[in-house]
Amino acid sequence: MFVRLKCYGSPAAGIDRKDLMMDIPAGSTVEALLLAAWGKTELLEHASFLVNNTRAALRTVLNENDEVTVLQLLSGG
Repeated sequence: MFVRLKCYGSPAAGIDRKDLMMDIPAGSTVEALLLAAWGKTELLEHASFLVNNTRAALRTVLNENDEVTVLQLLSGG
């Protein structure tokens, strides 16, 4: 199935493109998508996730044509 991955902020560091169309197996989670795209998830300790503009978690199951957004969490004050 195809899903779109958009990355903003530090999770995108070292990634050539910040907007990818990925082909992943049906029933994959956000974490599986990120592993397929980057080969690791440790960059994501301080990130939040949206699936189709709704807050999501690494264990959220994806569907065909979903859009996953990875955002750097802001800190400081």
